[in-house]
Amino acid sequence: MLDEINYYVVGSLTENANDDGIPDGVYFEVILQGNRIEVKENHLKLKV
Repeated sequence: MLDEINYYVVGSLTENANDDGIPDGVYFEVILQGNRIEVKENHLKLKV
């Protein structure tokens, strides 16, 4: 948190943090309902 703002850093869908040749496929889903915010981390299920 910086200046009372939450920051989320997500690598690209093609980043390969495990160095195994399989893209991580990470993305965030942000759901806004009234004054409520929900952030979900998701992963694409990639077939290689």
